[in-house]
Amino acid sequence: MKTITIFAFFSLLILISSCNKDDVFEASMSASIDGTSWSAVTRVTKKTNGKFIITGTSTDQKVIVLTVYGVNEGTYELSAGMDSVDFQFSAVYQPEASSPSENNYLSKSGTIKISKLDTENQRISGTFNFSATKLSETITISNGEFKDLKYSE
Repeated sequence: MKTITIFAFFSLLILISSCNKDDVFEASMSASIDGTSWSAVTRVTKKTNGKFIITGTSTDQKVIVLTVYGVNEGTYELSAGMDSVDFQFSAVYQPEASSPSENNYLSKSGTIKISKLDTENQRISGTFNFSATKLSETITISNGEFKDLKYSE
């Protein structure tokens, strides 16, 4: 039994020492919702059909979903004008994860910037901000940031 414990200890020590700093990522997603801090505890990111879908959920079940219609570093705009709507991204804010879709706030203007795209490790980082509406109510999502989010394809 003592031999197994010593072997397990040294195996763990070798495993820890073989990890280099570049292998460690600190993923995060945060924003300010009408001036109140929001931070995702779960983050799911998917790259599919020429777009990224980034979903973050906080401990109190508030959800932000970002859909970027592109898979490259750069700035993506959402502008709703009188004559047209240019969709380079869309965003949804759900005040409760289980709330019906009619309670969701839909983006009407804003920007997402993909500042770092690591295709080798499948990691994405960037910033976002947008205004979203539900009926006649508007909220502002500002100072948004996602860092080193692991994505799947």
